[in-house]
Amino acid sequence: MTNPAWRRRNDPVREPHVGERRARVLIVAGTYLPGVKGGGHVRSIAAMAHHLGHVLDLFVICRDRDVGDDVPYAGVPIGEWTEQEGCQVLYLDRSQFTHARYRAMLAEVAPDVVYLNTLFSIREAVLPAIAVRRYRPTTRIVLAPRGGLDPGALSLNWTKKWVFLRLLRLSRLPHLMTWQASTQMEASFIAAQLGPVPIVVASNLPMPSTESEVEPVHKESGRLRLLFLSRISAKKNLTYLLDRVAGLHGDVQLTIAGPIEEHAY
Repeated sequence: MTNPAWRRRNDPVREPHVGERRARVLIVAGTYLPGVKGGGHVRSIAAMAHHLGHVLDLFVICRDRDVGDDVPYAGVPIGEWTEQEGCQVLYLDRSQFTHARYRAMLAEVAPDVVYLNTLFSIREAVLPAIAVRRYRPTTRIVLAPRGGLDPGALSLNWTKKWVFLRLLRLSRLPHLMTWQASTQMEASFIAAQLGPVPIVVASNLPMPSTESEVEPVHKESGRLRLLFLSRISAKKNLTYLLDRVAGLHGDVQLTIAGPIEEHAY
């Protein structure tokens, strides 16, 4: 189901009046720029900062390194706010995503909204949600599962995810936050797993285009050029594409490009 009050928030964000306090949003993200391996949420948050950074005060908390990397980003200040396009970013070691840290962050930023960008994470979803309910209950919580409740994604490590969802439902936390789906289909997946929780369907904002014009590509008969551009992981189901391509006849070329998230896969 959807929440009509939140659906109205798809309207353009109003420019604040002179001297008026801008709404503050504290965004918790596993990875953020300059990281490139974290998936679609990295670009989604960057697009939000680009489009809304002039009307909202955006604060991003993220890890100090890219997914799978053993060392932090080079030249990025760790543990202090860094100004980027449309937002302030705080890079932290994963061990610093603690209940105490979230409590201090809520007091420092005083956000109107806390925006979570994953579901199956104690440090990046459960702990901040609990901290908000305990120390700043008037702050709204919005959680974007980013496809994590899609049937295909749930089939991976199903036992652990089933236990997690079972405990989450018993905690009643899902009813104390708004769930963001990027499509109506994702909204149905959320409702199927969590029941009648508040859900809003809001598509991701686009990144600004750097190309003024795209030239059409001529398709030659009997010749096919394919590009798989994604993280290399079981969730992205590259093996299915390989099986389909293997059965094609003609001049077929498949290029696979993306960070290797699961080496065994």
